[in-house]
Amino acid sequence: MAQEREKLLDPAFLLVLALMLAAAFLSINEIAYQGARHAAQQTFAYQDRRADINRLVQALFNAQTHLRGYMLSSQPEHLDLYQQSRQHLRDELGAVSTRLSASDADRATFGKLQEEVIYQMSEMDLSLRLFQQDKPEALQFLLSADRASEPLQSIQAISDNIVQEQGQEMRLGRQTLLRSLLISRIGVAFLSAAALLAFWLYLRQVKARKRIDAQIQQRLMDERDALEKQVRQRTASLSELASYLQQVRENERAHLARELHDELGALLTAAKLDIARLRPRIDMGNAEIKERIAHLSDTLNQVISLKRRIIEDLHPSTLSTLGLNAALEILTQRFTNTTGVGVESNHEVVSIHNADLRLTIYRVIQESLNNIAKYAKASSVQTFLHQYPSHLFVRIRDDGIGFDPDKVGIHSHGLRGMRHRIEAMGGQLRIDTAPGKGCTITATLPMVADLPGASSHPLPPPPVAPIPPSAPEAAS
Repeated sequence: MAQEREKLLDPAFLLVLALMLAAAFLSINEIAYQGARHAAQQTFAYQDRRADINRLVQALFNAQTHLRGYMLSSQPEHLDLYQQSRQHLRDELGAVSTRLSASDADRATFGKLQEEVIYQMSEMDLSLRLFQQDKPEALQFLLSADRASEPLQSIQAISDNIVQEQGQEMRLGRQTLLRSLLISRIGVAFLSAAALLAFWLYLRQVKARKRIDAQIQQRLMDERDALEKQVRQRTASLSELASYLQQVRENERAHLARELHDELGALLTAAKLDIARLRPRIDMGNAEIKERIAHLSDTLNQVISLKRRIIEDLHPSTLSTLGLNAALEILTQRFTNTTGVGVESNHEVVSIHNADLRLTIYRVIQESLNNIAKYAKASSVQTFLHQYPSHLFVRIRDDGIGFDPDKVGIHSHGLRGMRHRIEAMGGQLRIDTAPGKGCTITATLPMVADLPGASSHPLPPPPVAPIPPSAPEAAS
């Protein structure tokens, strides 16, 4: 698993790689943008200069045309148009001077153009003066066809030279623009390749992480299954051990009860017989001897009664001889005699052939009564036993002080042993109690209980038979 994790790229490395690629793309894009911007500026400047020269030539042509029209027609309107054209020519010359003064070469070329335009303007002024002074010979020379075409040809040659020089710069700008576009194209291709590479690395990272997560999940599931299996095995072992210890305890109780019944009973019976034999031979007229014999006889009777009670507590003989109902009646009567708390019994006559099931019911009621006697401080107790076609229903209720089930300590072996007995027979045990509200213990046991745990399915809750209220409840 550690080797698989080492194959995954470090997120910090991926972040640094992404930042480097972004910086590289931004640099390439900025270089391409600056080159294209410079080329576009050159192109726009070339177009502006060419347009300025064309407007300058057109302004010169318009001025000459209006001057000739005035000389031919002598109309003042043509003179006004000439004056306007001449002023427009001056403005265009100033605009060209501004645009063509960026470099020494431009200034040199513009100097020739400026000299020629100024010269032509001075000739037009001279022609106007000669016309106004009525000197036709000089005016005829200035307006001759060859002389009239020279200004435009000269200015056109100079403008063509400027356009040619600007065209060379235009070609250089076009090359710069194409180079910038190529750089931008390479940058886009490089970015696309980097994006595909990053996407491939991302998919590889995700696939590897999913594979590792699946392996971790599978390992966790295997460990969980192994742990659950181990828990089930340990639980089964502990349950078997608890059942075995409980059976051993019952066997030891039965063995001890038989020993007490056989050995101690024989000894006590022999002692009573000895006292009976000694009575005729002892002077009963002596009050002290008579009192001692009577006290000894009473003591033996108390010991015999204690022996019988201990034997019944260890292993109730009435359970096998008289049946479950009679044993429960004796048990509740003994509880009343011992504690002074009345027990209201509602026991249906049941027919149970399984001795373990009979003993389980007896022990549950016996343990419940013992707990009531020790802790409940109850004034009345109700016991209920009912047989249904599929299960037995047992309930013990008291009106004592109750307790909090969540705060019952781990040393409460009585409740734990009671629950284990019920669950070992395939039944269910429920304890309903709260501080100050008494306690109700409900046990449901299947009739098919020849083997411990024979019924593993949950039992349906049986109908609760009504129990007559105790004296305090009836009074309330």
